[in-house]
Amino acid sequence: SCFGFGSRFVPDRGWFASMFQPGEVVYANSSLSVYDASGYPRVAVRWGDAGTVVSQAGKSWHVRWDKRQDAGESLVTAMSDTQITREPLKFRDGQWVRLAKTIRLRSGRLLQKGALAVVLDARDDVVDMLLIRTAPSGIQDPFELSVSVTDIVESEQPMWPLQDKLPGGFKLADLVFATADMGQGSPSPVGFGDAGVVFGASEFKDTHLTVRFESARDKGAPIILIVPVNGISKTPQLCQGRRVRLEMPVAFPDGQQVEVGSLGTLIDGAVDSDTSNLVVLDLAMEKKRCFGAPPGSLSVVIPGKMTPEELQVRVEMLEWLSKKNEDKGNLAQNISLLEQNLWSLHGFGTGVGVREVAGSRFHVISQSERILSLRPSPRYGIDGTLESETKSQFSHDALVADNTRTDPYRKSIDFLSRGRRGLEIGTGPFCILSRLCMRSGAASMDAIEASDKSMKSAVSGLQAEQAGLVADGVPEWATLTVSSVSEGEKQPVATAHLGNNQKLNFFQGLSTDDSLQLPGGYNLLVHEILGDLAGSEGAAAVLADIHQRGLLSDDCAFVPRAAHTMLAPTAKLDFAPMAKLLHRWGHKGSSEVEVLGRYAARHFRRENLLAEPQPMEIIDFTKTPELEQSRELVFRTERDGEFDGIHMHLHADFDGAHPIDCLEIHSSDDPTRVSSWSTTYVRLLETPLSLPARSRLVCRCDIDLRGAIAKYQIAVLVGESGCEKPVADFDFQGT
Repeated sequence: SCFGFGSRFVPDRGWFASMFQPGEVVYANSSLSVYDASGYPRVAVRWGDAGTVVSQAGKSWHVRWDKRQDAGESLVTAMSDTQITREPLKFRDGQWVRLAKTIRLRSGRLLQKGALAVVLDARDDVVDMLLIRTAPSGIQDPFELSVSVTDIVESEQPMWPLQDKLPGGFKLADLVFATADMGQGSPSPVGFGDAGVVFGASEFKDTHLTVRFESARDKGAPIILIVPVNGISKTPQLCQGRRVRLEMPVAFPDGQQVEVGSLGTLIDGAVDSDTSNLVVLDLAMEKKRCFGAPPGSLSVVIPGKMTPEELQVRVEMLEWLSKKNEDKGNLAQNISLLEQNLWSLHGFGTGVGVREVAGSRFHVISQSERILSLRPSPRYGIDGTLESETKSQFSHDALVADNTRTDPYRKSIDFLSRGRRGLEIGTGPFCILSRLCMRSGAASMDAIEASDKSMKSAVSGLQAEQAGLVADGVPEWATLTVSSVSEGEKQPVATAHLGNNQKLNFFQGLSTDDSLQLPGGYNLLVHEILGDLAGSEGAAAVLADIHQRGLLSDDCAFVPRAAHTMLAPTAKLDFAPMAKLLHRWGHKGSSEVEVLGRYAARHFRRENLLAEPQPMEIIDFTKTPELEQSRELVFRTERDGEFDGIHMHLHADFDGAHPIDCLEIHSSDDPTRVSSWSTTYVRLLETPLSLPARSRLVCRCDIDLRGAIAKYQIAVLVGESGCEKPVADFDFQGT
């Protein structure tokens, strides 16, 4: 070169600005392969991996990767400035994510919000485009598609070891079935035939895989195991209760012949390939005929839609098998039996992935057929704050989708809000009630929320609307036209301005905290501090504080106006066959209902009551609520019955709208009426009392709503006045 530099690299000013420094942590923008001893390229560094800059080498940097993907030891490579970045990638190769929205494809395939997926690759030519593979979900098989980074969110799943090619011909997100009992414990948490999803490779690269099984038999939650490749199969296994198809004809000694293609149920499945499988043919239960099917003569069938008659026979067969297992003390076998067979009866395939898109797996089947289900609740539960609810299964999306809940609120708010200055307590991540008030003409709303996460979500939703975008999680009927959103360090922490000089202020903290400096003078108060029981989330104490501090005007309107917990005596529950199977599945294989156990009930019907419900707890929001309540409820049974329990449910009253009565909703046959509130059932007696119609029952109820956790005590007596005999006492607390 005439300038004397020859072929050396001459950095410009922009290059100096982007220089990486020795010791600086960087992230791979693209994968890097190295050749093994046989000349085969193997990925050593995957895009998204973290490394440390060692030194500069001309236009490149030497970067140390502490653990190479193919061999495990550290590796130093030369990387250009386009191959590394200072910022960690939001999503990386092999990361498990969830769909942030429902994706509908033109083929008719529906990929539901919340479904799990794994990141496979990223577009190099299009910014923020990823290739993912969705995990199986219900009847949906794994599926690969390209998505934007805005279509997915991070999941709580950790990163698992990766390989270019998994052993055994498996792929990430494959649906698999256990070929034997596995996992530590007695009984083992994973049963023969239980379903799972391939989540990654393992430290034993050529022999084992990481698999997430859908439901551990001991706890009902997902469990992740490192399993040998021969411990799983892509084919459903021949297990007890499976629907099977004959692959060869069978002739019985009495001359009856059964043709190829005939269907039956496996009574006892053989784990090894040399033993016969005991099969019962598809006949009525009283005519069932068993025989030993030789190896290779059966294949598993995942049933599709069944006629009511076929379904009845199938359900009776599964209950027969369940009772047989229970009598033998083999309850763990019942869990696998029902986990492998109940889902397909209701159109949910193997049941894998259902919890991600539907929340409680236990309630999915119950809701699909409106079947009575009882889910154990802690007798001494938690308080009703959002922080506590986050530790349990809680979904604000489900609340927003609950029309039986939102419709009365919408109608009452529309009836009362125009021109008022409102206060909302517990606005949540979507601030739905304040939004409805603003849409209905409220002059202003002050919304209070203690959770930092929910507050940020509520404010970001309004900021999105200001930018002309759709607020995440907010339904169309609650959207707002926002002109500006400002945030501050003091209270209110944020203010949104709308048209017509409307203003929505956000206060972060508890409503009982004087430091919020609420201005008062409110003539509208809205809240949804209601649990399965009226007082279980602290509404009485919160409203008492608001009234006592004089924050409300004399003409204040309330949404809701009042809430009650209604109580009634119940007859011994007579489970229908499907309800009994569902109960077994949710209670570790047992058909028993625990005495003095507290249960969250779904689809508990009015027909199970022995008398009309009466209010054991009354919270009148229009005045200072009573925090200590005592009531004596006197019932006359309306029919002969076997008394052994009590039932409680929420009833809420509204101005300008029909009340919410959770018992009436759960008793309905209308499939569109689904309440996000459960009702509460308690079995009081081991041996039921036979009571004729017009028998007198007394429930003495003492309720303490002063603390963060509501406390309830109920004493039950039977007999005429002056001759009552105590039969049961039950106390519980919290939500």
